[in-house]
Amino acid sequence: MSLSRSIPLFLALAAGLAGGWFLRASSSPAPPATADRRPLYYQSPMHPWVKSDRPGKCTICGMDLVPVFNDSPSAGADAAPNVVLLPAGAPAVIGVQTEAIGRAPLRRTLRVAGTIEDDNSRHRIIAARFEGRIERLHINFEGAEVPASAPLADITSVSLNTRLGEYRLLSTGPGRDPAALRAAASRLRQLGLTDEQMRAFAAQGEQSWTVPILAPIGGTVVKQSVYEGAYVKEGDPLFELADFSAMWFTFDVYEKDLADIRAGQHVRVRTPSVPGRELSATVNFINPNLGDAARSAKVRAILPNPLIGEGAARRRELLHRLSAEADVELDAAPVLAVPRSAVIWPGGAPRVFVEKAAGAYERRAVRLGRAGDDRWEVLAGLAEGERVVTQGGVLLDGQAQLAGQDDPAAPPGLPPAELPPVPPGAEIFLAALAKVSDALAADDLAAFRAAAVALPASPETLGKESRPDPQAADLRAARASFLPLSVAASRWALPFVPRLPALRVMRCPMTQSVAPGAPGAAEWVQAAGDVRNPYFGAEMLECGGEVRP
Repeated sequence: MSLSRSIPLFLALAAGLAGGWFLRASSSPAPPATADRRPLYYQSPMHPWVKSDRPGKCTICGMDLVPVFNDSPSAGADAAPNVVLLPAGAPAVIGVQTEAIGRAPLRRTLRVAGTIEDDNSRHRIIAARFEGRIERLHINFEGAEVPASAPLADITSVSLNTRLGEYRLLSTGPGRDPAALRAAASRLRQLGLTDEQMRAFAAQGEQSWTVPILAPIGGTVVKQSVYEGAYVKEGDPLFELADFSAMWFTFDVYEKDLADIRAGQHVRVRTPSVPGRELSATVNFINPNLGDAARSAKVRAILPNPLIGEGAARRRELLHRLSAEADVELDAAPVLAVPRSAVIWPGGAPRVFVEKAAGAYERRAVRLGRAGDDRWEVLAGLAEGERVVTQGGVLLDGQAQLAGQDDPAAPPGLPPAELPPVPPGAEIFLAALAKVSDALAADDLAAFRAAAVALPASPETLGKESRPDPQAADLRAARASFLPLSVAASRWALPFVPRLPALRVMRCPMTQSVAPGAPGAAEWVQAAGDVRNPYFGAEMLECGGEVRP
């Protein structure tokens, strides 16, 4: 809900509540006076920030000011800065809800994209072990399912026949030499024959044999390299088999997420070839070698792949080399965490409201760490057991802004040594992107075109986003083409930009009109100095604020 919509709603609710509360207060008997009960000040029931040390009228709505006594639950709560006071009953009317924070596992979902491959340990290439001629193919098309030890082709070979003849003579002739027989059998095994085949050949008595080539594993024929009648040499590939009963889903994980990845985690996989279903997989291997360019590691999950269909239509459910996307369920060790609904972002900086007393809420700056699915990790600004506002924080922030309260000071940041390093090429790229931003902030289309042409390639760790269009016809088109890369680069650079004192990341909260589908708030990178909004230029040059990690 936007601030412009929430403030009138709050005022309407507060008006009704305050009127009823005031009528009840004026019509009911006054509390008995005591020696130490005295009014501290007089306050508007509709605009709590309007106060006076004597009775009078609210300068905004004209209602009578009501006394706040020293024994009121929220009396003195506004002595601390950044405290918003609500009349009795107002929190329930406007839906303010609070929750005590504590330590809990930070659960989050990592969304990845990858490829469904076959299990490399169950992949075989069947090559010719001797010269010969393919007399017959038992399997003559790719995609066929074959069981282990099934014949794939029959081959005849002069050299093999010679060796088989030697084995037959040694095994059936007079004066058999056991050592020579064992040596002959060993040579035939090296050529791929089994003991059963050798015994059968020895018993037949023919001088020329056709030898079947058997499948070493059960699986799918993924490649056929020969046809009937072909002559092959030793080492020529004949068939390629893969066992598709279990597949590997492989995907990239960037180094910032590797700390939370481990074997055994559950992965929910989706692929267009199996619409409307999520497939269950389990992480079983994390490659310890990171890619130099993308700074990511390959992660593998095992995905069962059952047979489906009947008869001629029977096949594996998942095909080889499918593209897929997945959700990896991550969880970290227990950390101090706050519900995501409790965090508001006025000016791009995280804030929460902490309940100090009944109807008294302190606006407080916090420093956040990792984002979970439903909670933020809290690095500074909150203590375990404090109650934070989870619903109604936007309304309270509107009241604080109308009251002219100062923005609370941010808690101490992380030491510079703990900031992530600047990726290679990032500083040069971001400085060039800042020149594109400055040109748009100055409403200078020619300077934008020149800066867009000079913009270097994006660093690999940023990924690929559409680039600003040097041929943009006007400033509106230029800003629309600039926005996707600007937002992606700003969010990518935010963790390490404090190491680059010449640059700042800024955010505008009103960018939904910049281009169709534009976000309500968008960031940009600029040179240090005052706010210079590239999305609106002179129209709203100073709209926005700095974003800090």
